[in-house]
Amino acid sequence: MRLLPTGNPLKSFRFWLIFLLISYTLAGFFLVPYLVKTQLVNYVEGELDQRASLEAVRFNPFLLRLQLDNLHVEEPDQAPLFSIAQLSVDFDSFGVFRRAWRFNDIVLTELDVFVELDTEGHLNLAQLTPPATEPADQSVAETPAEPEASPIALPRLILENIEFNNAHFHYREQTAGAEPFNLQLNDINLQLGHISTLPVDGGEYHIKAHISDQETLAFDGSIQLAPLDVAGHVALANLQLGRAGDYMRDLLEFTVTDGTLSISTDFTLNAGNENDPAGAAIAVKAENIAITIDQLQLDTLAPVTSLIAISTIALNNGQLAWPAQRVIADSLIIEQGSLQSWLTSENVFNYTQLVKPSPQTATTDEESDGGEPWSIQLEQFLIKQVELNFEDRSLNRPAQQTIAITELAIGPVTLEPEAEFDLTGSITINNTGSATINGKVGALPPMATLAIALRDTPLAPFENYVQESLQLSIIGGTLDGDLQLDYGESIPGMLKLSGGLAIDSLDTFDLADERPWIKWQQLAVTELDYTLEPGSVSIKKVELLKPDVTFAVYKGGETRLSRMQVNHEPTGAAKQADTDLRSSAAADTIFPVSIDEFLFVDGTMIYKDSNLPLDFATRIHKLNGQTKNISTTSTTPMQLTLKGRIDRHGLASIRAKTLLSSPQKFTELDLEFQNIDIASATPYSGKFAGHAIDSGDLSLDISYRINEGIMKGDNHILLEKLTLGEKIDSDDAASLPLRLAVGLLKDINGNIDLDLPVEGDLNNPEVHIGGIVWKAFTGLIVKIVASPFKMLGGLFADDTGDLQSVTFAAGTAELSVVETEQLGHLLDGLVQKPTLVLEINGCLDPEADRLAMKTTQFTTAYQTKVDDDSPSLKQQGKALKALYIEKFSKEKFNQLKDSFKQQVADADPATQSKDELALRLNQDIREQLIEAEQVSNQALPELAMQRANAVYQWLTSATLAGDEALPASRLQLMPSVEEVVESPIGIACPLALTVH
Repeated sequence: MRLLPTGNPLKSFRFWLIFLLISYTLAGFFLVPYLVKTQLVNYVEGELDQRASLEAVRFNPFLLRLQLDNLHVEEPDQAPLFSIAQLSVDFDSFGVFRRAWRFNDIVLTELDVFVELDTEGHLNLAQLTPPATEPADQSVAETPAEPEASPIALPRLILENIEFNNAHFHYREQTAGAEPFNLQLNDINLQLGHISTLPVDGGEYHIKAHISDQETLAFDGSIQLAPLDVAGHVALANLQLGRAGDYMRDLLEFTVTDGTLSISTDFTLNAGNENDPAGAAIAVKAENIAITIDQLQLDTLAPVTSLIAISTIALNNGQLAWPAQRVIADSLIIEQGSLQSWLTSENVFNYTQLVKPSPQTATTDEESDGGEPWSIQLEQFLIKQVELNFEDRSLNRPAQQTIAITELAIGPVTLEPEAEFDLTGSITINNTGSATINGKVGALPPMATLAIALRDTPLAPFENYVQESLQLSIIGGTLDGDLQLDYGESIPGMLKLSGGLAIDSLDTFDLADERPWIKWQQLAVTELDYTLEPGSVSIKKVELLKPDVTFAVYKGGETRLSRMQVNHEPTGAAKQADTDLRSSAAADTIFPVSIDEFLFVDGTMIYKDSNLPLDFATRIHKLNGQTKNISTTSTTPMQLTLKGRIDRHGLASIRAKTLLSSPQKFTELDLEFQNIDIASATPYSGKFAGHAIDSGDLSLDISYRINEGIMKGDNHILLEKLTLGEKIDSDDAASLPLRLAVGLLKDINGNIDLDLPVEGDLNNPEVHIGGIVWKAFTGLIVKIVASPFKMLGGLFADDTGDLQSVTFAAGTAELSVVETEQLGHLLDGLVQKPTLVLEINGCLDPEADRLAMKTTQFTTAYQTKVDDDSPSLKQQGKALKALYIEKFSKEKFNQLKDSFKQQVADADPATQSKDELALRLNQDIREQLIEAEQVSNQALPELAMQRANAVYQWLTSATLAGDEALPASRLQLMPSVEEVVESPIGIACPLALTVH
């Protein structure tokens, strides 16, 4: 048997070996756990001022394995910071042979981490860092900082296995005035194999986490720390985007209602290449990047309205390289969905209000400098089956527009300067219209050159814009077009639009009058050329096919267009903006517009006027013509030619030339109307002339010339078989004897052939063309009716004298040769004016006619007393004596004779002979005898009527007047007798003209 060692045991090697072994064992199994537990808890509670609990610590000094059970760290208010159900660390001492710290296992089971960020941005886990120590004295604090040291080399470390089993991550962020944001990652399992800081010594890692049953995050790959080289594959599946929306709700004015995000990629992360010019310490590459967003749904907050709904957004086969700053992808596809947009009543686009405004902070030049630009290349950007809905709520009646993108493809897309991308697309406009787009676009600088084909685009959805100004409904109509859009192609920022447009089958309805208004078969625009900056419009040809429009004037002079207008009285800022806009527009030059040719084909126009005593309506149809050189800036006159039919048989022709920029400077206008049924113009003749028109045809040839504001015009008017109707009461009617004027103007065939020249100065703002013509017309009528017989006399080349009266010798009703000649001219004039009626008035001069009749009676009695035709002075005296004694008495004769004897005795024989005195006596007797003659009161009126009858008989007698004698119906003997004053040529009996 073995014997115990003798002697002093303290000097025995075996004793100390056993003692050390026992001490190591006891210290490892009991002292180390105690120290770890107490020191860890004391450090957390003492130095960190937090609460900590640790259920148990186990340490195996022989296996060098440390295990901690149920470690809990809390804030003083018992808010959890983190907890570990079990931490197991297995150290491998054989690592010393590789001069490295080697751990076989580091395993954390059920790690729970609670991260919370308060409203002031303080992180709760920051409380686990030890407080900063202040320098011992001020001199130490003021010691200048030493130069930056070289990076510290990583310790030589080998981690054979690191595991996180069933870990949980809790994140909570407090927000002011809102519910806190919460995020949890559950069932996190992480495994790292052979992680080493030794050179070229790598391992593997596997990470998998569950955010929810469907949301997972997985990392797999290899890792090397020295030099850094990480490669692997990351996959994020079905991440609910609503969490991101909840997190950013303080910044957003919308909610992410639905949507999942999935990302997968292969990546490498390694130390940068020293030869790389960028000099980056880290280089990252990602390949096979696939990003998918499914069932994305964004809604507005209140009221809840769908904003964006997209079935799929997918980025395929992407690549990323940094610091090369390069991104490449095969395609970005947006498929199946809809976007809702609108313009608010304040003219604000809704997508500009999706992010809450944040305080603006000034940025320095250094901050704004983004460094080298990224190189981005996308082989194809594709949108399929996406509907864009837009509602304009700024209108009184909001307008809804829909564009459905069947397919829109752009690519390859890059951010290289001057790069151009192909673009093709097909869309549907408002359900029935379609458009195809082909061309190229660019980003740096912005440019586009696109061919756009529009087909069957409905116009009805745009009627709400029209109704802002007009009460008009667009019942039908489509827009077709083949256009070329160029933006920034030759000059940066310049927009040009060219091509052709056609509006087919337009049909509109007047909502104010509740009647159809304008329609046409087609409006075709050929070779349109529109430029935005500088603005101009140029059109080669416009063709309007079968237009049909109705114009109307209502009671009070209101027109149809004015009744349709919607009056919006702007107030406040809108009123000021409108005033500023008008002032700016007034200051601008005329917008250049030019149309080479405008064709009218088979047009129809209906015109109605109810602002008359009688309603008026006419129809112009088969209207054809053209306008050339329409321009607001050109010095070449515009030329207009139109021809059409009026009502059933009328024809109209218009030819005009004018400078649109200045019509008063130069205008030529020729109007020709033929065979117009003027009876339809009764409402106008009633309003302005006070007469209806029963029948008649109008032909009108008008020619106006305006040069530098001076107008000269010729109006040739032909009225055939005009018949005036009844008189119409009208306050606007001019006081004109229209019937007489018509009768005077009519020729032998019943026609009025009239030339009416006009002239005026349009430079006077109070002078207008219509006023000039009307003044000339009324002046002509007044002149005619004021001197009707002068007009009749004007029918003959020679001087016919005065035809407005017939002159008789005093006391007689016999027509002289001169008067019968004048009556002959009057007769000829009346024959050529078959509607005129001559009014014949009996006339007399009471004094002259009475004296003449007395003289005639005396002469008759005197002739009975004288037998000789040439009696001597003595015979005359004898006859006069006998008549005097018969009339008076012999005594009175003796008295008269005695008075003359006394005159003879007193007379100077040298101055008066006896014969002269006898003549004086005879004359005195003659005067007394004439004065003594009696003429009855009835004799004078009878003389007047005899004179009227003499004229009447002459004009109606074929024997006297010949074959052109007038029928009795053309003459009217007036029952009244006019008293006149004898003129040197006799007594003139006035004549008057009237009409049937």
